[in-house]
Amino acid sequence: MDVIKVFCPGSVANISCGFDVLGLALERPGDFMTIQKIDEPTVRMVHLDHYNLPLEPEKNVAGKAALEIISDLNLKHGFEIIIEKKIHPGSGIGSSSASASGVVFAINELLDKALDEDKLLHYAMVGEYVASGSYHADNVAPALLGGILLIRGYKPLDYVQIPVPKNLYLTVITPQIEIRTYDARRVLKRRVELKDAITQCGNLAGLVAGFYRSDYGLISRSLTDVLIEPQRAALIPSFYELKKTAIEVGALGAGISGSGPSVFAMSEGETVASAVAQAFKEVYEPLNIPYGTVVNKERVSFKEATLRSLAPDRGLYFPEAIPVVDKEVLHGYKSMEKEALCLKVIKPFVGDDIGEEKLRDIISETLNFPTPLNQITPDVYCLELFHGPTLAFKDVGARFMSRCIDHFVGDSEQRKTILVATSGDTGGAVANGFFGSSKVKVIILYPKAKVSPLQEKQLTTLGGNVTAMEIDGSFDDCQNLVKSAFVDTEINE
Repeated sequence: MDVIKVFCPGSVANISCGFDVLGLALERPGDFMTIQKIDEPTVRMVHLDHYNLPLEPEKNVAGKAALEIISDLNLKHGFEIIIEKKIHPGSGIGSSSASASGVVFAINELLDKALDEDKLLHYAMVGEYVASGSYHADNVAPALLGGILLIRGYKPLDYVQIPVPKNLYLTVITPQIEIRTYDARRVLKRRVELKDAITQCGNLAGLVAGFYRSDYGLISRSLTDVLIEPQRAALIPSFYELKKTAIEVGALGAGISGSGPSVFAMSEGETVASAVAQAFKEVYEPLNIPYGTVVNKERVSFKEATLRSLAPDRGLYFPEAIPVVDKEVLHGYKSMEKEALCLKVIKPFVGDDIGEEKLRDIISETLNFPTPLNQITPDVYCLELFHGPTLAFKDVGARFMSRCIDHFVGDSEQRKTILVATSGDTGGAVANGFFGSSKVKVIILYPKAKVSPLQEKQLTTLGGNVTAMEIDGSFDDCQNLVKSAFVDTEINE
């Protein structure tokens, strides 16, 4: 592999009481970076943005990190680094860390993972030093590793990944003013009162314990900074008003993200997090200061994503990362049984939500029809997926989904309703896949006179737990009815 494109997220450092030792990764915004090998052992920088960041590698956080890797590993080639910066520099949500971490991660992929985790963090901190003038990992660690990170010490670097409570949401407002990390550090006192240090230690310990126990009350009581926030608050317009309104609408607490000017609030649940975003907007609208807000969503398991179908913001769920198939599997797949190969590929997506034996059974039931691979030309092959019960490739996905949902519902009293708008293929495959399930009811909406006679029979002749409704309208009308149902809270409950 000679070229790679990566996304590296922003981050919130400090998290109130965790100055320089606690940070978390945001879902968005983040930087997009394309890194390509070049023949000369040097670094070539390209910025696709308007921020006028240095193009000299030594003065650029990504360039400096790349140069250090080239030098230490004595590489005979270099890298072109193209950055599409989506995090405003000086915004307090890890702009420099995203660039440094992104390039380190990408280069490691191009080098077949030659660097271990500690080395990755080291080189990311080398890049971060260019921007902040100090080596600290509370932004680069979460940007590289995800989630919440505690930096226990630096000599040697010692870090701990902390579990993220299931229903924890983060709301961030980013005023479009710049506070450089270097300047924000200059306002800090060099000595602190012992009583304040004790209070801060207690809050940090309480916050970490709250994360581990998913104790939102403890998180709320601990989200207090008595050392840094009082000195930096004056740099951020209406900071205390932002904090006050966030707590009034139900936030667990709020504080300065990194060195500012961004302000974050933690909430239990999306409803409160969205209310905080609106409260932030109401504070900043009269100030005539450009700003942006973002609500970062929770991460869910494969099971939760399957049963929920849509995310709380009505968007689609997508894997946090695309698993890489082992080279051994790629080299030996021709000698593997179809079910065994599918198990190797799908298991990383499913995780521990379905046991291996049960997952193997689901795969066998899903693919109980031929899927021949036919050679068309020396370099072109065709995988035939239309030999299932409804003669559509969607039989594969529909049958897998139906058996996963049946397994997840299990022996509980819970029942599910599948609502489908179709122009033919999808409805037939879903109807057949779920037909006979005692745990799932299927309702299919299809447009009058807009599906073939065969497809209509596939929809309407099963009966049992499958109900087909002919709509006097177009497929778009069917789809709009389904979408309306999805956003209707009363129907969903």
